[in-house]
Amino acid sequence: MTPFSRIGCVLLASLVAANCGGGGASPTAPTAVASTPTPAPAVTPAPTTPTPAPTPAPTPAPAPTLTNLSGNWAWSVASGPTYMTLTQNGTSLTGTLAPVTLTVNDVRIVDSGTITGTISGTAVSLNFTDTIVISGLGLTLNCTMGSTFTGTLSGSTITGVLNAGTTGMNCGGGGVELGSIYTPPISGAGIFVKQ
Repeated sequence: MTPFSRIGCVLLASLVAANCGGGGASPTAPTAVASTPTPAPAVTPAPTTPTPAPTPAPTPAPAPTLTNLSGNWAWSVASGPTYMTLTQNGTSLTGTLAPVTLTVNDVRIVDSGTITGTISGTAVSLNFTDTIVISGLGLTLNCTMGSTFTGTLSGSTITGVLNAGTTGMNCGGGGVELGSIYTPPISGAGIFVKQ
């Protein structure tokens, strides 16, 4: 071996020994290498389906409402029961009030009348023309008086308000103070019930 090859071998051997832990030198403990933690991959949330709003409870069906008001009706107001008959043609109403007879101090009073009106949806409007015959004490008076009723139809009942005397009592003269003989019906709440 030539001296250069020997030096080359020695150098080579020392390099190998240094790198492989050989060559008579004491081994050194491996040096801790600081490691940088690898960040966890970002989690992409799964797409969400919107939660539907809760379905509201069903509204109970209203009581069936009459589609035709034609027929007999019982009517209760503050002055007592009265009966009427209605006929419906489209949204128009016509009818009659059943006669009511009162006797006060030998004076006989018969109250009957005619009805006109309308229905729109559940709103009912009635116009009454009362014919009032007052007889006794030697005289007979034929009087008229107008009243109105506005109400709401529900099922087979119409609930509303009677306004009596919307057109005043007209007896065509005679000079008799009617307040002492006849008191017109009282205004107020009223209920009609289909018979």
